[in-house]
Amino acid sequence: MAAWLSQLQRHIDANESCVLITVAGARGSVPRDVGSKMIVGQSYTTGSIGGGQLEYRCTKFAVEWLKKLSEPGQRSILQRITLGAGCGQCCGGVVEILFEEIRPQLSGWVPRLAAVLQDEKRAVVVTARETLERSSKLIVSQRGVELTDDIAVADHSVAPLAKQFLHRDAVAEQRNVKSSTDHMQRILIEPVSDAGAEIVLFGAGHVAAACVNVLSSLDTLLHVVDSRENLLRGPWPENVQTYMRSNVADFVAQINSGAYCLVMTHDHELDLRICANLLVRDDLPFIGLIGSQSKCRRFEKRLQTLDFEDRIISRLTCPIGFDDISGKEPATIAVGVAGQYLQWRSRACIESQVDIRRSNLSAVFTETR
Repeated sequence: MAAWLSQLQRHIDANESCVLITVAGARGSVPRDVGSKMIVGQSYTTGSIGGGQLEYRCTKFAVEWLKKLSEPGQRSILQRITLGAGCGQCCGGVVEILFEEIRPQLSGWVPRLAAVLQDEKRAVVVTARETLERSSKLIVSQRGVELTDDIAVADHSVAPLAKQFLHRDAVAEQRNVKSSTDHMQRILIEPVSDAGAEIVLFGAGHVAAACVNVLSSLDTLLHVVDSRENLLRGPWPENVQTYMRSNVADFVAQINSGAYCLVMTHDHELDLRICANLLVRDDLPFIGLIGSQSKCRRFEKRLQTLDFEDRIISRLTCPIGFDDISGKEPATIAVGVAGQYLQWRSRACIESQVDIRRSNLSAVFTETR
């Protein structure tokens, strides 16, 4: 599930209170998008809403609020902050920051959302962007609409609108679309996935391990597949799943639609079989192969002999990474691969945002990272 939700669940399981901080609105130049989150606990913080004075002041406010959680008062507070005049930050935009009290006995929406994601993988959370005495959240999924606490936005127009975002591509949801109506400006709509984008690495060697080190710090679910059991022994980051397969190429059939695929095994013939299996599928947006220009040309010719059309072969990206980053060290390659992934994801966001605008939906939403 999303990293922030996992962290909240850990707090509840440990019977600890914390404060969830969310960028609930933004105008002008701001350091993080709507939906960005951080969590302030008793002794640490995780996540980020942009750093600098903004994050420092919000963290300080949350720490002071944590000291008073046992007292009666507001359970969610919305603050409007002008970055230039209020924080001395040069970006100069305006952000609205929502602070939400998370207490084990009073935050039932956290385990309920986790349970929905476990069953259905996707949901939409509607949050009231207001200062309230109770949390106001709505969980919308394929199985229906769940009211949690005293939801102030539970009317007939909100749930159908929220449901529109259940099938949006995860990449598209990282962009936010602002509402033009007063009613919709009162809420924040957030599609939430069981995980972020999925990346499949075929191979668990030294370059793949370096890629995992970098990519696992993003909100992604990584699948690492190899036939060598010794390379798959942990420990691995929490968002990494490993698979030992005698026939690695057959794992292609198990990949979820929309996954970002990287091929970097120890065997060129195996690489070729994997690439051929991946290219047969038309629902995988990126297929990358580690190697050189000569390896790329050789694979193109081999794929032609396997009766792949040139337009299909062109979907294979080889070499992976950036051409203008020199160096063959695993860490250097990994940084280039991660940069290429982020570049691809950003371009996909822009393309999807155009489609969303055409749909004429009016909402505020973001994919949580």
